[in-house]
Amino acid sequence: MSLDHLPRRDNDSEFKHGSVFHHNSVFTASLNDDAVDEVIVHRGQEVWTDRDGSLSFCGVVELTELQFFLERTLSEAGRHLDRLTPMVDARLRDGSRLCAVIPPIAVDGIELSIRRHRQQHREIASFADPPVIQLIHRLVDERHNIIVSGPTSSGKTTFLSAVLTNALADGDRIVAIEDTCELQPQQNEGAGHIVHLEARQQSTDGSGEVTLQDLLVTALRLRPDRIVVGEVRGAEVITLVHAMNTGHDGSMSTCHANSPVDAIHRLSQLVLQHSPNWPEKSIIDQLHRSIDAIVQVEKTPQGNRVVTDIVQPTINGLTSIVSSGEVNGSLQSRDQRYA
Repeated sequence: MSLDHLPRRDNDSEFKHGSVFHHNSVFTASLNDDAVDEVIVHRGQEVWTDRDGSLSFCGVVELTELQFFLERTLSEAGRHLDRLTPMVDARLRDGSRLCAVIPPIAVDGIELSIRRHRQQHREIASFADPPVIQLIHRLVDERHNIIVSGPTSSGKTTFLSAVLTNALADGDRIVAIEDTCELQPQQNEGAGHIVHLEARQQSTDGSGEVTLQDLLVTALRLRPDRIVVGEVRGAEVITLVHAMNTGHDGSMSTCHANSPVDAIHRLSQLVLQHSPNWPEKSIIDQLHRSIDAIVQVEKTPQGNRVVTDIVQPTINGLTSIVSSGEVNGSLQSRDQRYA
């Protein structure tokens, strides 16, 4: 299924969000609803919305409208969909994130998800009670290497943006590397630098790909005080670990995991996948020596994003300093943890 044959429209006054041209359609209304967190199209026609974690069916969208939206929006983003490239991730003009899959990969019809970009900025203080927040401030101020872990939509990116806002206020130069640019720390004039680097998919002829690993190597040459990887999911984990362990203190990343223990396991499996000759015990030891703290964030049944746990890797395993949102230990330096 190629979208290249679809007609183009030149009157941008008809487009409020990307390429939507049916002003009164359920699809357009959902995209323009500020209360919606995510718009989903299922099986090429069903429109669903996510509001605070709750999915609701809204109606159906015409296939021609959906195809036109994808063709126009992806063209603006420099991406494309066709039989040879049936899956795509893209950042829209307003910062929203789009993921689309078309037949034959999507067997029952086009599958589309658009995660709305929120300009809401949260303070670190909103994620936990004051004693926990004091620990988080120490983690940042003392330049500990931090992994933020959590399930999907738990607030990892929002929390990391809040942390980076504090780091920028201290005058740090931060190089942030992401598949799709989502980190949005607040920056005051005269404060530190935030350099955003975004990966790029290969073109139709197989050229032009820029991976997170490529960007991470470049970031090391841009005089960073801190290196931030939006989410570790591939070979870049090895370079990030080396960076954390060779003078780039205060680096940060996120990891999709249901607990700090799961985060270490996931990171070790990523390293093993890309360095199969590296003994797993050595991988775990290297991760423990490179990562100073794992901060777990969760979404509560009420829809709030909060810090639930903070652990520190030590020579004896993982040591808890925050559990279920309550401080139950003291923060240790790297030397103390490996004395």
